[in-house]
Amino acid sequence: MVKSIYDTVANEPQTDIKEDTVTRDDAKLQYFEDQSGQYYIYVVENRGPMYGPSLGWCDVFIFKRLNGVWKLNDLRFHAGGGGMYGNPGKFEKLEQIGDENRAIVISGGQSHMGNNFNVTLIEVSKGKLGRSFGFPTHHDYGENSGDDYKLTICDENEYHFRKVAGSKHYDLILERFNCLDESSIKVDSAVIAYQNGYRIPDRFSFDE
Repeated sequence: MVKSIYDTVANEPQTDIKEDTVTRDDAKLQYFEDQSGQYYIYVVENRGPMYGPSLGWCDVFIFKRLNGVWKLNDLRFHAGGGGMYGNPGKFEKLEQIGDENRAIVISGGQSHMGNNFNVTLIEVSKGKLGRSFGFPTHHDYGENSGDDYKLTICDENEYHFRKVAGSKHYDLILERFNCLDESSIKVDSAVIAYQNGYRIPDRFSFDE
């Protein structure tokens, strides 16, 4: 169903080699329904070129069942993910972030001279894509090599959503950890209320 859409999207070679065009790999279809109807979320992973500093991103489509037929309800190109060196982005899960809305969670990042990973969350309400927000989930860096290799920086953010009495939107609970050793010590946390989206405090960013 998305082929006719991609047929209109340019796919130029990413290098001087003609074969180095972007490849589009299917991700898992995710079904859900609410009071507004029945839906399928379809995430397409874009990758290429497939060597060295390969890049990528994810496109998102939402299909709705109307009169017994699945029809395109919304779409967004370059919706999330993004990265290089083998981590172009992928669909992780569908997260409940409110009584009437969910979020599509897409991860991305890169592994090169250290690791940097992140998530993008895209609101979904009544089968339509809404605001998106994101934050880093992991960053590490080391020095030396071989048996002498040692991490000098390691930070992680973990998150979950908590239902709020009297509100149709959930709070975002964000926690930051220092992961230099196996115990992963919590160093910060925040409760972020929904206010036309979620605003991520700058202190949850990682130095690269």
